Amino acid sequence: MTTVETQNTPAITMTDTAVKHIKKYVAKHDQGKAMRLGVNKSGCSGLKYEIGIATDIAADDKVYDNNGACVIVAKDDLIYVVGTELDYIQEGLNWKLVFNNPNAQNSCGCGESFNLNS
Repeated sequence: MTTVETQNTPAITMTDTAVKHIKKYVAKHDQGKAMRLGVNKSGCSGLKYEIGIATDIAADDKVYDNNGACVIVAKDDLIYVVGTELDYIQEGLNWKLVFNNPNAQNSCGCGESFNLNS
């Protein structure tokens, strides 16, 4: 698997903690090949990240591999995540996957949805 770049900017990067989390997440699923990252219209701000397990890879999917942690993004969703860094952080007793998206203009108070800069 290879890293794909868009306009000389990696579309997805991952911190070391995110790499470890993604590897564990995918390993829990027998048929899983990678983590699928998608974007759907939803939430207070208009767009919402969707995470799932990829059991197959379509011809037009973009694959990002960082030390064996693979993230797949559908071609149509790529525009929403260009330049995004995935991080996995601890807040109190809880851990969560965080999307540091430089294109996100606003996000809702709960942090689950966002919209893009014009």
